[in-house]
Amino acid sequence: KKWESWTIYASMAAFLPSHSLRVVVGLGQCRSSSSSRCSRTGNEVKTALFARNNSNVHTDFPSGEEWDELIDEFELRAIKTGGNRSRAPSIRDQIGAESTIFAQLNPEALKYSPVVESSCMGSLLTILWFFGRFLRLDALLVLFYPLPIMLVALRWGPKYAILTLATGLCIMSIDLGVLYSVSFLFNTGLMGLLLSGAMALRLPWILVLAAGSLGKCIGFIVNLKVQGAFFKTDLWGLTRDQVVKICSTFAESMAKISGSPVVESVAGPSAATVNSAMLGLLFFSALYHAFFTYLSASIILDSYSFMLRVENPTYFPIVHWLRKQQMKAAEIRRARLARGESSMTDKI
Repeated sequence: KKWESWTIYASMAAFLPSHSLRVVVGLGQCRSSSSSRCSRTGNEVKTALFARNNSNVHTDFPSGEEWDELIDEFELRAIKTGGNRSRAPSIRDQIGAESTIFAQLNPEALKYSPVVESSCMGSLLTILWFFGRFLRLDALLVLFYPLPIMLVALRWGPKYAILTLATGLCIMSIDLGVLYSVSFLFNTGLMGLLLSGAMALRLPWILVLAAGSLGKCIGFIVNLKVQGAFFKTDLWGLTRDQVVKICSTFAESMAKISGSPVVESVAGPSAATVNSAMLGLLFFSALYHAFFTYLSASIILDSYSFMLRVENPTYFPIVHWLRKQQMKAAEIRRARLARGESSMTDKI
């Protein structure tokens, strides 16, 4: 019990101000002796410890806000003396460094991580496609459908991106149906694979955009052919005939409005002209879709760049501009801090 008492008194002395240390030592001496002055010393200790009931015992220590100001001031001094190299690492850099160290110390622990992550991203593909098709949220989620494929491709490589797409298609075929899985493959999956592959190969951004647009065009045409074979209908020819009829009806209406002689029928555009117009409109739609998909994916993936293993993938050029703006804002904050109030160390 004597040692326990001295341990308690030592811990109290570590947190009490220096002028209260002699009171704690006196309390320890009182506990270790059996003289008649123990009661008197104990009363003195109680009086000394609780004399300042309305004040804080830790008044000699900085508060939380003062500690924050001290840290900011020390970081500013480090920046002035050593440049930007002394800047504290961000939370993203810390997570990336810890992941690298963990992978080096435990290589077997991450052996099956690509397969597990590919399966999880395949399940996420199914969930997004379900919300988009069954809950009618395509207008909101259409830009995020290829994102899981692109994340896996830039993290583990194109091989696991293909595995992610295959896993998602299998789950969609079981849960939603074969037509939904085929529709996802040709409408979104092919474009996502080409976009992520071009980004991982560090091709110029214009080629990345062209690859995504080409994948969207080819996927749409193949999807029409597959669904037409399933329903035993030429969907492309049906669409072409509908366009010809619409153009003929529009020409007849304009002729009647303008007062031209009434003719029984007005010849519409030829099939070749309609095919060319439909292909041009299809390519424009694919370019529009690939552009905004590439833009949104670049912004999101750049925010989580500490998770990617592919170094310097090809992002959309606006991402680099946004990064420069963030660096300028950080420099402005440091300059304002340098012109701030007087030193907190002088105050304390």
